[in-house]
Amino acid sequence: QAMNLKQDLRYTLRKVLKQLSQERREYAASQLIAQLSEDSHFLSSDKVMIYYAMATEVSTEAVLKQWGDEKTFFFPTLVDGKIQVCPYEGKARMKEGQFGIWEPTTAPLSDLSTLDYILVPGVGFDSQGHRLGHGRAYYDSFLSQRSLQNVHCVGVAFSEQVLSEIPTEPHDIALHSLIIV
Repeated sequence: QAMNLKQDLRYTLRKVLKQLSQERREYAASQLIAQLSEDSHFLSSDKVMIYYAMATEVSTEAVLKQWGDEKTFFFPTLVDGKIQVCPYEGKARMKEGQFGIWEPTTAPLSDLSTLDYILVPGVGFDSQGHRLGHGRAYYDSFLSQRSLQNVHCVGVAFSEQVLSEIPTEPHDIALHSLIIV
C-alpha cells in the first residue's frame, strides 16, 4: 500500500517539478544560500556533502561558489548500487555518472563519520523529516550507516515538494531538518 502511494506521489511531484520556471529555480538557489547563511550547523561545519542537482532538484552550484574556499565539499558517487562519498576538487575532476548526474573521479572518503553536514535531495518531503526519493533507496541505505548517525542531515526542497505527510516504510531514514525554498 505505502509502495503504491509512493509511486503515485513520485509521478505527481515529478510532473510539478518539471514545470517550474527558470526564474523559480534561480530564486530557490538564492534562497538556499540565504538559509544556509543563517544555519549554525552548516556554518560551523568543515566537511559538507552536497549533491549535483538533477533538473527537478534545487541547484547547489551557488553553495560551492559561496563557501568553496572555506569548506571541504563532497559529492555522492554511485558504485555498484551504493553511495560512496568523494571529495570535490573542481569540475575538471568530475565525470558524468549514472542517470546523467555528475560525480567526482577522486578517491572515496574512508571515514564517513568525519562528515559534518549532508544536504539531501529528494522528490518529496514532509515537515516530520521524511523524504520521498526516486525509489531505489540509495540515500536511505547510505544514511542508515552507523558512521553517519552523528552527521547533521538536511533535506533541500522547493516549497512545491513539501507535503503534509510522506508514507514511510521501515527502511526510510528521517532527516534532522528541512530547508524549504
